[in-house]
Amino acid sequence: MAIMLTPFIATSCSFLLLLFCTITTSLNAVPTFRSHGYKIGEATCILCAMSSKDPPEEELSPPTKVSVYIATSIDGFIARLDGSLDWLPGSDESSATASEDADAFGYEEFMASVHVIMMGRNTFDFVHSASSSAWPYYKPVVLLSTTMKELPSDLKDKDVILVADSSPQELVEMYAGQHIYVDGGKMIQSFLRAGLVTDIQLFRVPILLGKGIPLFPSNESFVGDIPLKHIETKVDPKTGIVSSKYCVNIAQRTT
Repeated sequence: MAIMLTPFIATSCSFLLLLFCTITTSLNAVPTFRSHGYKIGEATCILCAMSSKDPPEEELSPPTKVSVYIATSIDGFIARLDGSLDWLPGSDESSATASEDADAFGYEEFMASVHVIMMGRNTFDFVHSASSSAWPYYKPVVLLSTTMKELPSDLKDKDVILVADSSPQELVEMYAGQHIYVDGGKMIQSFLRAGLVTDIQLFRVPILLGKGIPLFPSNESFVGDIPLKHIETKVDPKTGIVSSKYCVNIAQRTT
């Protein structure tokens, strides 16, 4: 499986990011998710709600879905200390191979359902520097940064929104009822602490790095445990990568 030189930096970036450069299929088809009593800030497991046999009392608008989709080493690192992704299988392979293997983990299907991507400054800077030939995103990007005053000139005509001093809650409220893809280690951590993440798809690459940029730094903590419900696990026999999907049940979170 080809994973490409995905834009991770000091805060990390998600798995298969630069596949945007190789996948040109239509991304307009967006599935509708239904749930019961969903409120922003009270994340409910949408995957569980979709499988519920109880009929809704009334037709509700689609809930907001906030997804994490990221790869780590077996010891929990998302990149080397310098942000390098050379340990990812397929990082030195052709874009054609990357595109061919992307369906093994449902990347195209996942991205087709996404309405907006949210990331921080470090992740943005790496993506921008790694994609000098073409901006890799075909979906709107919300950049959260208190240090960037304006977007780079080459992105003025792209669908990128610069936001400063907004909390995860406020960002989610901006796109209520849509599917949000949260990218970058620090962004993921902040959205989890705020109780806004609804589902996580984690790709474990069979390698031990020993040191690097962790998805969850030891000096970061949550207010109580965050319970997850396992949905499915798949193994790619070619690469040995294990993909696990979970829904997040904030309602059962301990304090």
